[in-house]
Amino acid sequence: MKAVLSCLSCDPSRGDCIAMLICNPRRQLSFARVGGQQWHWITTSPLYAQYSDSIYHNNAFYAMTRQGGIHRYTIEGSCASCSCDVVFKDTLPYIAYNVYIARTLSGDVSQIWRFTDNPCEGKEMHMNGIEIYKLVFDHQCIISVDSLGNDALFIGHSYTCCLSTRDYPKLLPGHVYFTDDAEYWPVECKNIRRDVGIYNLEDDTSLDVVSSQPWLNWPNPIWITPSFTKINQ
Repeated sequence: MKAVLSCLSCDPSRGDCIAMLICNPRRQLSFARVGGQQWHWITTSPLYAQYSDSIYHNNAFYAMTRQGGIHRYTIEGSCASCSCDVVFKDTLPYIAYNVYIARTLSGDVSQIWRFTDNPCEGKEMHMNGIEIYKLVFDHQCIISVDSLGNDALFIGHSYTCCLSTRDYPKLLPGHVYFTDDAEYWPVECKNIRRDVGIYNLEDDTSLDVVSSQPWLNWPNPIWITPSFTKINQ
């Protein structure tokens, strides 16, 4: 479903990394170390927890459930077990298909809800709304956020993150860059264009990344971060 890679040292080339995987059955968690021979299924998750997204921060993985709760996982050593702490309760009264977690550049933790239409068979799927909430851990509540300021947000199958448009001036401030991450739609409608675009939070409109996207069909596209240090190697 989704993989999150952590770097345990300041030098990623050392390979001291852990990959956390959200996978079936039932959107559970597994992890593996770079160079390891197998994936380790995490068995300490709360009962019935189904995960939608995860980030890595301060030597721990923060996994968000499909009801908006956040569970912190700390992995030590190479054993398959790890500690789990529920740091934020569920906020949604229903199970959502598209909910994300991200850290803003100011240090806040955001919960992002993505809404899509329900197309007829054989039709393209399109996102029709985004809602962003700031998490207040002390009071276990969420506060609606109507602007990203100068930040740009990336969501989809890739790592959910905020980037500064001052550091990356080609990005649009206050916009959400999204890719299709529907679970079953790419299988049921393999040859249909995936939903990829740029969403304007101010006026609730979407732009295409490029004007024509005939190649965006299968598999689901992802955002990538190229390693410029290796280009000339």
